[in-house]
This record gives sequence, structure tokens and C-alpha cells, in this order.
Amino acid sequence: MNIASMNNLWSYLQGLSLSAQNRHWLAKKLMASVEEPTMNPAKGTVITETDIMVSPEVAALVKGFELPDTFDAKQAKLDYLVAKYK
Repeated sequence: MNIASMNNLWSYLQGLSLSAQNRHWLAKKLMASVEEPTMNPAKGTVITETDIMVSPEVAALVKGFELPDTFDAKQAKLDYLVAKYK
């Protein structure tokens, strides 16, 4: 899906009159379809180029950044979506 299509989908979703419970359900469904982040068995989850879409400048800034061993990317994404659409 290209960026224009994703923006159109996002605009459509924002236009829906969803209750908090509906938004939470949608967030869970979207998160369930996301692939697991790339794991580094020696150090846990790390940020990779496939995890997020960023400009080359931002990618250069975060290259080599390691998340704490206790960081749960899937839970962090879900928490963010739930907080945003609460």
C-alpha cells in the first residue's frame, strides 16, 4: 500500500464515529496483524530499518540505539494506540 492510500485509509478511520471500546478493539486487531519485530537473540529487541519508516537523516541518528532488555515493543505500540484513541 502506498503512502497516499495509507493517508486515505487514515482519513477514513478518523472520520468514523467510534466509541472508546470500538477504537480499542480496532487497535488490538491492527496490532495482531503486525509482524513481530526483528529480534537480536544476544540483546533483545532492537530498532531496525524494517520496524519504522523514517528519513535517512533520522535513521542515521538512531543507528545502533539499543532498547532496554525489559522493553516490549508490541505492548508499547498497543499502549500508544490505546492512549491516542481513548
